[in-house]
Amino acid sequence: MLCYALFALRNIVARGKKIMDDLITKKQFLQETGLSYGQLYRWKRAGLLPDEWFMKRSATTGQETFFPRERMLARVAFIQERKDKYSLEELAAMLKPDLKTINFTLGETCQVIDAQAANRLFTGRESVGYGDLLLAVLAEEVPAEVQNLVLDSAEEWATKLQTESRVAVMELPDGQYSLLVQGDVPILPGKNTRLLGVWPLYAATVKLNSRLENIQIEG
Repeated sequence: MLCYALFALRNIVARGKKIMDDLITKKQFLQETGLSYGQLYRWKRAGLLPDEWFMKRSATTGQETFFPRERMLARVAFIQERKDKYSLEELAAMLKPDLKTINFTLGETCQVIDAQAANRLFTGRESVGYGDLLLAVLAEEVPAEVQNLVLDSAEEWATKLQTESRVAVMELPDGQYSLLVQGDVPILPGKNTRLLGVWPLYAATVKLNSRLENIQIEG
């Protein structure tokens, strides 16, 4: 019985050590990343770092703030790689995975995009995904003559989109239009092909997320 109790105690201690190994104190984190205290909390206020990742724990020095080590380091690496290219608002929009997992009803969709476009695209579907809405919002930005092309491509491209993708529209030699979704690399039109424009998805993401904050959820 005593041996079993000692074994159980060792397991509890080991689990506690594993949990602590997965956490990092705020002081350690700032030293490891080179971030300043002000920058850390500025990113938090901007929505780049989730509130729930700032965990208060008892320590020998009193209350300390701990972070989930791997998630925080990965998040900071993501931000630092992009902070000179995107605004904090744009980065926050990229870091909202919760929205990308939600499906919307047709009624909710009509609150986000033009009702006529919503009914044309999504009538008969049980739900509408985030990617579908993103391309529909993007279609508002492109020239009128290619809006239908973008809208008609929504179902095909919706699940393949990345926030940092760009959508290029080209006019082919036969007068038809072609849609290209690509990452942050040069887009070079072919011979006798005219590039009509390139639209970054992050801008549409910011606009869509803003609209989604104000919709009335059904049911």
